[in-house]
Amino acid sequence: ANFIDIAPGCFTYGMDEGPTSGVLVGSERVMLIDAQPTQALTRDLICRVREITDKPIAYVALTSSQPERVRNAHLIKGAQLIAS
Repeated sequence: ANFIDIAPGCFTYGMDEGPTSGVLVGSERVMLIDAQPTQALTRDLICRVREITDKPIAYVALTSSQPERVRNAHLIKGAQLIAS
């Protein structure tokens, strides 16, 4: 999967085709935008975040109810889920 730095503290994560997750690194914590469609990709997303910061992943914003965006959000331990 691609992990792309798009602006200071802002990253995207995803495959060439399929859902993309956003990563926002704040001064004290991290917010993810959407999980990934498989457990392996969601775990890899978490590992990639750990490579760039030790700040906690505090929030996961779920932008839709599409299964590929929400089904693996439970793997992001300790994060508050925010659903639209």
